[in-house]
Amino acid sequence: MHSGKKFDCDRYLSKLEEKNLVIFLFHGVVNDSVYEVRNYNNKHLLSQNFIDLIKALRSKGKALSMDDIVSFKEEKIGYPPYSYAITFDDGFKNNHEIAAPILDDYSTPATFYITTDFVNSNRMSWIDQIEYCFESVQSAYFFLPWSKEKKYVYDSKTKVACLEEIRKKVKSNPIKYLNDEFVSNIFIQFGVDLIKSNSNKIDQKMNWSDVFSLSKNNLFAIGGHTHSHASLAFLGDDEIESEINTSLRYLQDKANLTTTHYSYPEGTKVDYSEKVIESLKKNQIKCCPTAINGSNKKGTNLFHLRRITVV
Repeated sequence: MHSGKKFDCDRYLSKLEEKNLVIFLFHGVVNDSVYEVRNYNNKHLLSQNFIDLIKALRSKGKALSMDDIVSFKEEKIGYPPYSYAITFDDGFKNNHEIAAPILDDYSTPATFYITTDFVNSNRMSWIDQIEYCFESVQSAYFFLPWSKEKKYVYDSKTKVACLEEIRKKVKSNPIKYLNDEFVSNIFIQFGVDLIKSNSNKIDQKMNWSDVFSLSKNNLFAIGGHTHSHASLAFLGDDEIESEINTSLRYLQDKANLTTTHYSYPEGTKVDYSEKVIESLKKNQIKCCPTAINGSNKKGTNLFHLRRITVV
């Protein structure tokens, strides 16, 4: 069985910089992971690896909240030596059940960026749906819309290679490829019943009580991550506004919280724009990190902050 690639704690500890800020991006933390292909990229980190990393970071650096980062920027002062921040995207249940207690034990602040429709309907992301489909069959022949050649997957290696191709192609042009028909067509070709929601440990999302509970811990902050996890820069002006407004309204109505924090879904250079930033600012958002790899200097704009994805 495929249990994810080997985790290198020292790799991330070495990312800390004396004068710059490092923001780490996580998605989930689980106690075990025993799939053939699902979680092959360590999207959900093993809990012992997470503990080891949090302990190591705490021994070397200074943990900051995203509120701290906003304050340092507004006051135009430099970050403390080896500063870092912990962030989570999407809103997985294991953030509340496993990651948060560990962070609490080590007095480490964190920000959880919530995709509100994921929480509201326990919806799976498109790539998690496709990974589930690949996990469900031993082998399959199928077509992808950008290729005339039939694909054949028959083991973990071929499945992972194809999943990587799908990730890269779809994320490069979500308007063209990312739709319900694309996902459902793969399920049809594989002969697997379409699934949009799942209660296992790498798919289950928090409920609104979980989100509210996290928000009441002084170590933790909740931020927005759109309503549907759409790549904002590919949307029209009204759609951008709707995604942001809807997510913030759900956070208010369902968990009784307002926020000045946000993160861009996908978060690469093509996934946000000045129009997106303008809309966020109009909605009182003060800070919105990307998923672009790198550290941040004292003067880095709060809407262009880079993060290092932990896998």
